[in-house]
Amino acid sequence: HFKRIRELAAKKGDKDILARLDKLEAKEHNRYESKRKRMRERMLTMQQEGGKTQAPQKTAEKGAVREKGKTQAEAEKAKKKLEAEAKKAKKQAEKPEE
Repeated sequence: HFKRIRELAAKKGDKDILARLDKLEAKEHNRYESKRKRMRERMLTMQQEGGKTQAPQKTAEKGAVREKGKTQAEAEKAKKKLEAEAKKAKKQAEKPEE
């Protein structure tokens, strides 16, 4: 990444710039390795779960969108709540006006 800057700093003899480049490259390397580690862990988790992800999905009923990160239990709870509200609204609509 910093090949040209390093060449110019070495040519000029500027040790401060070379030290900052070393520090910056070490920081970037650590960031990259951390990202690779997270990705490996994520892939391992996906393999253990059988490839299931928490991506948003449309359900057939009510066009509800399952939010990213919701557990299956939370999704079921939200679905039941929507169904109960729909039944309540339907009963009110069928109720004759007095």
